[in-house]
Amino acid sequence: EGGPRRKLTTDGEGSLPIWSPDGTQVAFRSRRSGRGLTYIKPEEGSQPAQALPEDVGFGGPYAWTSDDRVFVSGGGDILAVDLAEGTATPIADSAAQEWGPHLSPDEKWVAYTSDESGRYEIYVKPYPALSGAWVVSTEGGEEPVWSRDGRSLFYRNGDTWLEVPVSYEPEFSVGKPRVALEGPYINVPGRSYDVSPDGERFLVILDEGNEEYSRHVEVILNWFDELQRLVPTK
Repeated sequence: EGGPRRKLTTDGEGSLPIWSPDGTQVAFRSRRSGRGLTYIKPEEGSQPAQALPEDVGFGGPYAWTSDDRVFVSGGGDILAVDLAEGTATPIADSAAQEWGPHLSPDEKWVAYTSDESGRYEIYVKPYPALSGAWVVSTEGGEEPVWSRDGRSLFYRNGDTWLEVPVSYEPEFSVGKPRVALEGPYINVPGRSYDVSPDGERFLVILDEGNEEYSRHVEVILNWFDELQRLVPTK
């Protein structure tokens, strides 16, 4: 608190950073070895980053289970990587492009993006059972994010963000999506937005080149005279 910023990585590019649930480590993707792999490094920076084996760490991290044991990677295929065993269980590994996985708050469901229908749509599978898949979006979608209470899913479709209610009894089902946000915000690889715990605010990336949001400078004359008037000194 109040201290200087520290650079966690210094070798090559770094992307897709996520915290471990206990806040002591950071997993991220890097191409420092020439190929994109997942690395894990202690938050305080005392130890060098350790790369996961190529067969389990190629996709980059997206989610980390609360027991610090498993994280979900996604980049072409989606895997559940057991860090203790060094093994990976496929969540979605078809000829389609599958990416952007996000675990539900209770860690019983995983949402992800896939183009198996010919365009990007949002799918949900139970976890860790992985039996069957449900289509959540109806007219395209990517980058799913669960609400904090697990009762809805947010996803992006171009310049529109939608929220769709979900229920789990007697089986998983989805309701009608509603528009939650619209705007020309930047879409970057990985996840380009997040949603506040109350579901009322979005963290997005603004395009500074957009004329609608162009910056300007205001100059206030006789500022000290105005300050004396508003806050007179003794």
